[in-house]
Amino acid sequence: MVKWLWLLGVMLAAGAAIPAQGRVNAELAAAANDPLISTLFTYLVGLAIIAPVTLLTRRGRWGLAAVGPALRSGEVSWWHLLAGCLGTYFIFTQGVAMAVVGVAVFSVAVVTGQTIGGLLWDKIGLGSGGPKQLNGFRLIGAALTIVSVLWAVSRSWAPTAGSLGP
Repeated sequence: MVKWLWLLGVMLAAGAAIPAQGRVNAELAAAANDPLISTLFTYLVGLAIIAPVTLLTRRGRWGLAAVGPALRSGEVSWWHLLAGCLGTYFIFTQGVAMAVVGVAVFSVAVVTGQTIGGLLWDKIGLGSGGPKQLNGFRLIGAALTIVSVLWAVSRSWAPTAGSLGP
């Protein structure tokens, strides 16, 4: 039970960091006047942080050395490595979209997309745990997640004085 609570805390912290990261990426894209430059900078900073950790720890070196054999044996498919490309796309869209639509709307779109995409990936079995049935609890949980996020940011969508809202 303690493990699950700890993992829930880590997931909540990671989820809370996404809007902050997006804000930084949007500001960086605006300052550089190029979202590609801001995306490259973001990845270079991440590489500068993770490379020493990977290379200076025994577990990191072991994990890095295990990638090639895992690919050759089929334990890890080549297309799993494309997840990094999707992460790059996500960072790029943060820099472009958040500056235009704002943090709240971008967050709603991300949560909705991740929730629906997660249900589909679970159903198809593309996750590490194999296929999962779409039961009532999963569907109700997904719906509650999307409705909760929409409700949480709905006030930020209300037209303000001087806006061109409908």
